[in-house]
Amino acid sequence: MSDPMPTCRRTAGEQTHTPPVFFPLLLDFRGEHCLVVGHSQEVCETVSRLQAAGAHVNVLATAPCRMPHGVEVVSLPFLPDVINGMRLVVIVDAPPTLRAEIAALCHQRGTWLSVLHTKTDSTALLPEVVQRDGLILAVCSGEAGPALEARISRQLAVRYGDAYTPYIALLRRLRHSWEPRADAAGLSHADRRRVWEMVLEMPLFELVSDGDTDEAEWLARTVLDQQLQEHAAR
Repeated sequence: MSDPMPTCRRTAGEQTHTPPVFFPLLLDFRGEHCLVVGHSQEVCETVSRLQAAGAHVNVLATAPCRMPHGVEVVSLPFLPDVINGMRLVVIVDAPPTLRAEIAALCHQRGTWLSVLHTKTDSTALLPEVVQRDGLILAVCSGEAGPALEARISRQLAVRYGDAYTPYIALLRRLRHSWEPRADAAGLSHADRRRVWEMVLEMPLFELVSDGDTDEAEWLARTVLDQQLQEHAAR
């Protein structure tokens, strides 16, 4: 297992009286152990998301269900030991008494808990996500409801369509090859930010969308090389 991740502990007063204020954060879940509670199709979707992030997933099935490959299914009755070693517990659907029991244990042990739909007792939230390669757009509306989150996600999926996948891949290649050279040349972070702003102003996305990825890459590398040359000449 990887190095311990932060935990979240609540006192009884905090659980009851303090409104949650969530901090947006992306976590590396490779090798972490997670428990998903429920039996609906949404459980399968949640499991798939966690597996895609590299997590090991167990499911506490509240009714007979089929799960993706590699998932260990634990049947009721619920035993507290099921939570042992879990970094995150996600409750998709569960009877109120079971949900309350799991929530109390998670809070006591400092295990991250996400209760979908109601978000009651949650110490972590699973947002709606639009992902294009390394570009991750996460939407969370707090208590405004999952319908709003899904609606905004659909709008973002249209605005940032599949053409962004090769565009993001191109920018990643450019950064991986240029940033070490910028380091060696002694460019400040402010100067690098200015250079990348210049690159983003170029019609690279339009070229990639038209299938001219090679042309877009050549143009970008020309500008990046020029900026290093100008810096060296100062």
